[in-house]
Amino acid sequence: MTNKLGLVVALPAEARALAGGPWRMVDGRPVCREGSAGRGELIWVRSGIGYERAHEAARWLVGQEVAALGVLGVSGGLVPGLKQSVLVVAGEVLDAVEGDPRESRPCPGADDLLSILRRDGLEAVGGPIVTVAEPVLEPGDKILLGRQNGALAVDMESAAVARAAAEAGLSMFALRAICDTAERRVPRALFDMVDSDGGLRVSALLAALLRRPALFIDLIAMQRDFSRALKALHLGGPAVIRRAVCGN
Repeated sequence: MTNKLGLVVALPAEARALAGGPWRMVDGRPVCREGSAGRGELIWVRSGIGYERAHEAARWLVGQEVAALGVLGVSGGLVPGLKQSVLVVAGEVLDAVEGDPRESRPCPGADDLLSILRRDGLEAVGGPIVTVAEPVLEPGDKILLGRQNGALAVDMESAAVARAAAEAGLSMFALRAICDTAERRVPRALFDMVDSDGGLRVSALLAALLRRPALFIDLIAMQRDFSRALKALHLGGPAVIRRAVCGN
């Protein structure tokens, strides 16, 4: 329970789905403050994609004297049958970038968060999340990673936030919505269309579509799945954040 919570999101679309506004540049990063000190203040940081960016954003939040950290966003599924747009509450976070993925950082209170989501009628599961340095795009690679680590979902930021929380002696939570399932292949060209800030590389998009017009079908399917995952975050995020801030 805390009255000042630091929250990390990677992508602009995730930020729009979860946070209000306005967003302002502070110390070179997009920041949004909601609420007020003593009554449940949220400090959002949009980090961009990747471990180092998320770690830097989380450390900045620690410097703002938050009492706990959270990270929210979309993710890839690692377990066959885990459906698209299901919410995953991390019971623990595995670091396959800077740490030994066999070691984990726990997320206290995960069971309570999971109960709240299910009470609200949302489809949610709890279990490990693993963070990697590069996107995992092929079904075989996703399923193998899940079997190796016992993780339900994969992302590129959660372990960085967990690391910053551990370094500062703070608790943290991670909430992810499945965007691409374990069974779905994501063409590398689609990932390459997005820059490190989460913005669309229009020239890369046009070039890829000229080379492979059939990629347009994959693009539409991924956009649909991304929109559904964002909707799940929009529905589930506020309840989880409220519980983290207020304890109810």
